[in-house]
Amino acid sequence: MVSPSINTTYTVAGTNAAGCVSQAFATSITVNPSPIITVNNGTICAGQNFSINPNGANTYIIQGGNAVVSPTSNTNYTVVGTSTAGCVSQAFATSSLLVNPSPIITVNNGTICAGQNFSINPNGANTYTIQGGNAVVSPTINTTYTVIGTNTLTGCVSQAFGTSSLTVNPNPILSISGNTIICVGETSTLIVSGGNTYQWSTGAISNSITINQSPNIYNYTVTSTGTNSCISIATIQVIINTCTGIEKIKAEGVSIYPNPNNGEFTIELIKINNSKITITNVLGQIIKTQKAELINQINLNLFEKGIYFINVSDNNQSVYKGSIIKE
Repeated sequence: MVSPSINTTYTVAGTNAAGCVSQAFATSITVNPSPIITVNNGTICAGQNFSINPNGANTYIIQGGNAVVSPTSNTNYTVVGTSTAGCVSQAFATSSLLVNPSPIITVNNGTICAGQNFSINPNGANTYTIQGGNAVVSPTINTTYTVIGTNTLTGCVSQAFGTSSLTVNPNPILSISGNTIICVGETSTLIVSGGNTYQWSTGAISNSITINQSPNIYNYTVTSTGTNSCISIATIQVIINTCTGIEKIKAEGVSIYPNPNNGEFTIELIKINNSKITITNVLGQIIKTQKAELINQINLNLFEKGIYFINVSDNNQSVYKGSIIKE
């Protein structure tokens, strides 16, 4: 039995029992080389696939896997190959695969009131992508935000989403009722509803307050907290008028009546001398201006209820400033 490593010729002769020797002949043996296998190594993130690509033979057997593998931890795969001559590789080739873990993302949940901001704070990676929003969100309804993270050192991306669930509680819807235009000496009770607890700008902690003050325009603000701890603020304006029925400033020669009125009233002047009437609203906006006559019929039907200020000027010099109330 021989095992040459290269092509070799052997001469064989034989002798029989009678002592006769065979004529010599030569036998040649062809030695086909065994394939030498090489194979790639690699690094992947958990959950990714890796292709094992051997070389050096015609067909291959990967021990422990197929050509495409997806291990969860570092793994070695050995490969043997067979040449077209049928020779099998004498030594294994080894594919070494390093598996980097994918980040596992956790993220906070929360509850806010409508109009408030919420900060999404994920953990477990270096950088994050928040699907459906930025890191600071302000939804109007209950909303879920999904987050994926990347490990910047290995480039691995989280396989599962982190989920931030945000509950949005509604703010109380406030309604204030009560007389908003009264005469001096009268009272008006303002009643608010829609919340759970109330505090007025006057300091009162109640769902109602009673108004009885000197003539002027007053703004009353109420802050309410709902059962879910959400807060709303509402403001109402109250006009308190002198309600004299007719306003006469004899020293200035001006009479205005009726006051309060439904938007139609009269301004009487004792004398005119290049006179002009200007009417403004509570915001200081001019809503009407006209040349003055001795008797002037004014119509404010197109404007809202409230206080309006009257200025009578003579040769561009103000001779009277007063107010009327449209009810």
